[in-house]
Amino acid sequence: MPEYQGEKFKEYLEKQGISAEKAAEVLGKRSRQSIYKYFDTKNLSREVVDNIVDKFGISEFTIWPKSLKLEAKPLRLADPYGFEATNERIYKLPDESLIMQVPVIPFKAWGSYMRGHQDPEFYEGLDTMPVPVNAAHKGAYLIFETGGESMLNPGSRKCIWPGEKLIGRDLRKEHWKYKLHINSNECWIIVHKDGIVVKEITHHNIDTGIITLHSWNPDKETYPDYDVSLEDVEQIFNVVDPFNKFG
Repeated sequence: MPEYQGEKFKEYLEKQGISAEKAAEVLGKRSRQSIYKYFDTKNLSREVVDNIVDKFGISEFTIWPKSLKLEAKPLRLADPYGFEATNERIYKLPDESLIMQVPVIPFKAWGSYMRGHQDPEFYEGLDTMPVPVNAAHKGAYLIFETGGESMLNPGSRKCIWPGEKLIGRDLRKEHWKYKLHINSNECWIIVHKDGIVVKEITHHNIDTGIITLHSWNPDKETYPDYDVSLEDVEQIFNVVDPFNKFG
């Protein structure tokens, strides 16, 4: 089982320039003493971890890199363990390990997703991908199959090939008024009114609500950086470990 060390949470707050007082306010605690107790805790409870992830609008992988266990080998749409898919979002295997069923949005269905993502019936016909996890995660997760060459940069660590599948965690809109965690999340899925894109966010102006999107393809004549307004964005997903090649 993973350990959610309080020391890692302390390091995260320091990197983000967030004081213990501010963290207590965000997490709904009466004083900073509760936060100091977290710092000294070797293994934070699931409830505390879920509260941190939810209130700060991040994935737990951001703070505890080893907490989310994604297989490095390619995963198929069929269950890699030979078990039939279930209707449960999370299910347990005989060895007590957990599998999270995550809906897959094929690249050819990106347009349909933009039109129907708010309709529960849209998801009924989607394939799901089984993803091994160490705990039942809160939040909405989707897998997007990528297309195009804007994030293609062979020979670099930052390279996403067409057809790869990325796990995205939905960042709810109430978190957009705060500074996005663009330093700890290198890749994002943006559902814009004009289309879905996979990009790095290099700048976020919280006063104007403008974000700057960056492609990893070095051909900047074809793939220049550009700004978009969050007013024109439907959803933002932070990609969980984009460099773990699992799909």
